[in-house]
Amino acid sequence: MAKSRTGIQTSPKPPASGPEASRAHLTAIEDDWIKSRLKSDMEFSDRLIDEAYQGTTSDGLLQSKAEFMQAIARSAPLHSDARQDERRIQIFGELAVSTGVATMQSQNRSRSFRYIRIFRNKEGSWRLIASQSTRVLEA
Repeated sequence: MAKSRTGIQTSPKPPASGPEASRAHLTAIEDDWIKSRLKSDMEFSDRLIDEAYQGTTSDGLLQSKAEFMQAIARSAPLHSDARQDERRIQIFGELAVSTGVATMQSQNRSRSFRYIRIFRNKEGSWRLIASQSTRVLEA
């Protein structure tokens, strides 16, 4: 299994097949991805995000892969911790839908976003092809 400079495992192939194995593998990918973002490991994001990626930011703006990568690079040094909650991953053949809440923490504040991510498995590698996030307002 390959490791990035930060020691995060980046193997694109799950150890077994079937929906449960794919769910477990995608959970690990998402967990490793959020850790890599805290360490400013842009290589991990570059491998995960497909060239055809289409996204919508929490401000309602359309976002290409290049724009998403720029946003990750800008925000990485600001975050000191992150977590994902309420995650649910559904597998539909070569597609997977992941939903949940991501919370990014900095020294001064904590922000939560409800997300939906669409992954495609192409030649044994899961790639992020679309996502949308909605800022969760504090009550």
